[in-house]
Amino acid sequence: MKVLNKSNTSTLAIHFSKAAQAAKRSCALALVCAFVFGPAKADDLSTNAPASTGPKVVPLMSPGQPTLGWSMNATSGGATGTLTMNPDKHDGHDSLLYSGDFSSGTNYLEAFYAVPDLDVSSITMYLNVKNLTFIRLRIEDSTEQWHQFKVSVDPGSGWKKWTFSLDDFFGGKRDASFDPEYNSWNGANDQKWHGPMKSFNILLEPEDGGDSKQESLGISDATVTLKSTASP
Repeated sequence: MKVLNKSNTSTLAIHFSKAAQAAKRSCALALVCAFVFGPAKADDLSTNAPASTGPKVVPLMSPGQPTLGWSMNATSGGATGTLTMNPDKHDGHDSLLYSGDFSSGTNYLEAFYAVPDLDVSSITMYLNVKNLTFIRLRIEDSTEQWHQFKVSVDPGSGWKKWTFSLDDFFGGKRDASFDPEYNSWNGANDQKWHGPMKSFNILLEPEDGGDSKQESLGISDATVTLKSTASP
């Protein structure tokens, strides 16, 4: 059996003392972390499970830009229109007033927002509709295919929430309550959605058989909900 001399004993005592001090510091740090962050959960310890993220909502309006980043395309056929900031705000939020004069023609007007390549699940807006019962949406996908929908809106005073689900439409979830008139052209031209979205357009036109030649549409809080993803 090896006998420790005084020198070896002193060295060993120093090592034990340093180890004890390190253990105390580690213990104190663990207590502080537990107090601040709470006890670790099983989910926190897993390194293999993907981090699931919920749906993300992205605005289709850009505060500080003229007409909130929206523009109007040139049209033909005699219709004239304007796209201006709306003094009638929705819950204090900036909004647009989209107006058309169809007394000299029966064509349509087209306002659009250039979408920065978003993988969109659904579209939501608040609309203030006076006389209209429908609007048309034109949406461009990644193949430059245009998808056009004639969708119902609810006329009457005040702002009303309106939602259109691309997932439902192209996923076959159409029924009597949700079956908008639809056609497509250009690009893949296959009547299938190829994300991401590149442009979102709203067409304003006179009511079918209606007497009114002046139409207007208030638009506020336009957003898109993105498809849910899981990050590795």
